[in-house]
Amino acid sequence: MFKPMKIPSPLYELESYDPVPLLDAISLAISVKSDNALAKALGITQGAMSKIRNKHKPISAEVLLRMHDISGLSIRHMRILMGDNRRLF
Repeated sequence: MFKPMKIPSPLYELESYDPVPLLDAISLAISVKSDNALAKALGITQGAMSKIRNKHKPISAEVLLRMHDISGLSIRHMRILMGDNRRLF
């Protein structure tokens, strides 16, 4: 069975990384009042949401795309909200 290689997220290397403002902005954009409701809207478990909020797990590209789909926020704006100010090439 093929097992994808896990690559450490470069977000953890950023001193400015904080997923909380992004999670709060997405919750506001889709009018949910709890992390449980946000987790359901994103198709992830409450445990995964808790790990993201507490910086034990980075926001994956898949979840970031779901956030974009349900909220309409641009990927660049969401990256800025979570403290990722790196320039893209």
